[in-house]
Amino acid sequence: MAEDKGTDTEAWTKAVSSIATSKKVMNQLVMNYLAVQGYREAALCLHEESGVELPAHMEEINERENIRAALLRGEVRHGSELINDFDAEILDTEQDLMFTLQQQQLIELIREEKLEEALSFAQQELGPRAVMDAAMLDELERTMALLALDTNSAESDDSPLSRMLSVDQRLATADKVNDALLTSLGQDKEPKLSSLLVLMEWAESKLKEKRVAFPPLDCIPSSI
Repeated sequence: MAEDKGTDTEAWTKAVSSIATSKKVMNQLVMNYLAVQGYREAALCLHEESGVELPAHMEEINERENIRAALLRGEVRHGSELINDFDAEILDTEQDLMFTLQQQQLIELIREEKLEEALSFAQQELGPRAVMDAAMLDELERTMALLALDTNSAESDDSPLSRMLSVDQRLATADKVNDALLTSLGQDKEPKLSSLLVLMEWAESKLKEKRVAFPPLDCIPSSI
């Protein structure tokens, strides 16, 4: 059995600390992340505090931020209107995105206990799409199962079904919309910072394969 190749923690930390990191570059990476995710106000704050250059498309970032905010509030209809103002064709051409928004609207109706309206909406809007796509049909059936839940207590539950009523579900919908809007603009939907973190995780996996003992970076958030 091969032995682990030990690495002194103090020496490793000293070596990492000796690598010069430009604060300007770090600020640019953070600015890129905020721009891609559509956080206009945060981008403006970073610009004021650090002097890092703002992206050229701030108005477009503002529009995406407003769309994200509406979806995170559960205002799917308003969010959809803003999406149409941003790109009048995207919801007609991206059927999967349209279904995701309609599914989120159905979830919000169930959350608000508007059950008759939820049933009518599912039959008229989601049903015709779902019968043509097995994956959509599975999602519709899963969403309709929420009707059997007590929505007042379900939000504090951690079951897969109850998580559809959580803020994480709204966030997932908002992220999918944001990615689609960036793709429609021909812009990268992956922040450079996220790509760097993926590269770091890959490098760690290679060190582990070679049985090198080292202090791992275990503080990387999965949401980035």
